[in-house]
Amino acid sequence: MSSPLDWQVSFDHGVASGDPWPDGVLLWTRVTTGLPVVSVTWEVSRTLTFERPVSAGMALATAGRDHTVKVPVTGLRPRTAYYYRFRVGGVVSETGRTTTAPHDECDLLRFGVLRGQAHAQLAQRSGLDAVLQVGSLPTDKRMLARHLANPDVRRLHAAHPVVVAGTAHLDWQPVRDGRRFRGLTFGRLVDVIVLDQRTGTDLEQREWLTEGVRDSDATWKLITANALDGDAVAEVLRETGEPNVVLISEAACEEDSGAVLEVTPAEVRVNGPEGRPIRVKPASTP
Repeated sequence: MSSPLDWQVSFDHGVASGDPWPDGVLLWTRVTTGLPVVSVTWEVSRTLTFERPVSAGMALATAGRDHTVKVPVTGLRPRTAYYYRFRVGGVVSETGRTTTAPHDECDLLRFGVLRGQAHAQLAQRSGLDAVLQVGSLPTDKRMLARHLANPDVRRLHAAHPVVVAGTAHLDWQPVRDGRRFRGLTFGRLVDVIVLDQRTGTDLEQREWLTEGVRDSDATWKLITANALDGDAVAEVLRETGEPNVVLISEAACEEDSGAVLEVTPAEVRVNGPEGRPIRVKPASTP
């Protein structure tokens, strides 16, 4: 039975998950409503039926945060697929699927690279550990809202966890609060170093990048950036002497497509949307 509340809420911007770690992931949604605050229930399950949720809880969507909701879910299994959804009264969001990061050794990781308008292609890909967002996002909130309401964007966000470079309006993205730039660990194989596209090569970020590369024990380091100057990153890498680094950015990617990075202990292979090889320029090249 519907209630008066059901007529006042909807999930026009879909659902998303991001920044996966071995025992958890961040869930995101936005409630479209004119009410000042609504209570949002969330569920995480191994199955689409949600008969036995492995985790559940409640969060508040407030006008002060544009009715966006972020839920850091922990206590999950490493490198495991989960389904999740949100509910306000009798109104249920679409169901999203996410995957936690590996904890220790792994022989293969697959990352989608989102640049340009490749949302539909990557939404159809299976077996991705995460999607790395390197294309620029709208800085105007109204344009960002229209972008997130796009059906292809919604399908992608509901299909895979995403890793978004630092950008404006972080409440509208599945990014952990207070993390302007951050590192994510995918077992011993990959560390993803996420840079802030708004500040470029400022001193704080440059020092953080240098320390992150030097301190990383992972076989490969993937650096995602948008507006950061690639030459400055290359200089940092020369200073650290670290060879196993791949820079994933708008400038470094040579094709505007939904490429997939396949990472093994021996190499990083880059394949385009139809399996054809494409090239990512080495970050250490002057």
